[in-house]
Amino acid sequence: MALAFATFNAQTRVAGNRILEKAWKMPEGWNASLDAINTETRDASGKGSYDTSMVLLQPSGLDLKPSSCHYHSYLQMFKRTEELVDILKTQTPEGIKGIMGLGDKMSKSHLERFKTFEKLPPKQAVLALAADVGAEDWSEENRKYADKHLRILSGLYGVCRPYDDVKPVRDIPMNAKIKTKKGLYLTEFWGDSITKQLSKDLKAISEGNKGGHILLVKCTNDQYFQSVQSHNLPEGTTVVEIEFEQAPDDVAAKARCMFAKFVIEQKISTPEGLKDWKSQEWSLDERRCTIQKVFYVWIGDDRHRKKKSKKEDKEKERSDASGDKKKSKKKPKEKEAQDFSDLSEDAAKPKGKKKKAERDRTPPQDFSDMDSDEFKSRTKKGKKAASDESGNGKRKKVRRKKDSEEQGRKTTKETRKRRREDDSS
Repeated sequence: MALAFATFNAQTRVAGNRILEKAWKMPEGWNASLDAINTETRDASGKGSYDTSMVLLQPSGLDLKPSSCHYHSYLQMFKRTEELVDILKTQTPEGIKGIMGLGDKMSKSHLERFKTFEKLPPKQAVLALAADVGAEDWSEENRKYADKHLRILSGLYGVCRPYDDVKPVRDIPMNAKIKTKKGLYLTEFWGDSITKQLSKDLKAISEGNKGGHILLVKCTNDQYFQSVQSHNLPEGTTVVEIEFEQAPDDVAAKARCMFAKFVIEQKISTPEGLKDWKSQEWSLDERRCTIQKVFYVWIGDDRHRKKKSKKEDKEKERSDASGDKKKSKKKPKEKEAQDFSDLSEDAAKPKGKKKKAERDRTPPQDFSDMDSDEFKSRTKKGKKAASDESGNGKRKKVRRKKDSEEQGRKTTKETRKRRREDDSS
């Protein structure tokens, strides 16, 4: 006997082909977080499914301005950082340039900073590496909440809390190629240590919320998130990716910081709450949003690009006004290379091509009378004319008659008659 289970609730208890009146109860020792299907059904509405959240952010530049914030904390993975700095000290400026993707001057200055890394003045990670978050103006309540619910992934420091002291050095890209004892890439150097540290922080949050579900908000690109082994995170942790599309890298980096600020200040802990972020330059693509992904599309204009172009134009004007000798020397060389003063000589070449084309159009001449006296006399006259022209040093235009097919036939008939007369005589 087939039963239609679509009409019954999810908690209806069925034994064989009988429907029991008692509701189904969770067996003792059973953890609902282990059942992925159950987790998805609970989170479909996105309301009341999670107890807390954590935001993962990536560095978005380097701010060296002095801050008035008095809150400081120490790095949790400082031993790994020291080991990595010792390797960077032995590099050359070219090596730093290849690892960090900097220019010549920046690579030299960063090499000097790594050599004096311990003596450099510290600054809070959220203020130095993610200044667009605006954490300096946070209240005491927001500061304490961010200290537990905000983490910054870094290629140099691993995992940073918002107020951990970092040095005035640009972050190393997570996909950088650097030779260490553990491999040739930076991800091999960190291994699973970043995942373990995140797991400790997530467990500390879940214990404070009686072991509830945790929403891990990914505000990083795939390059930084590859250092996190999501399958090894604590039970009950669900990762939700925030995608910022169709925007330049600098605009997307700023948007990540602003979004992290929104989650921390509003204390968002549900997937539906992540869709409430409002911005004049970003629009929510709700049709594509799922439980695991939230999409924001850039709708801003090119004002930032125009500002950059204006700055570049001003820099060019300043360099021109300063009169750089190197640039001034290169310009006349380019003009000399583009000198077209010999166009009069080259102008005669296409005319010659036209003449050749005209010659090709004429019918082929019959040279069957090459042995005749008339042909020999013509060739002698031509040689004399050529010698006279070479002696005078002047070129004379030789007019060539265009023989038609009828004229060619007449000449051939006359030559044949003369040959017959000669043979008869």
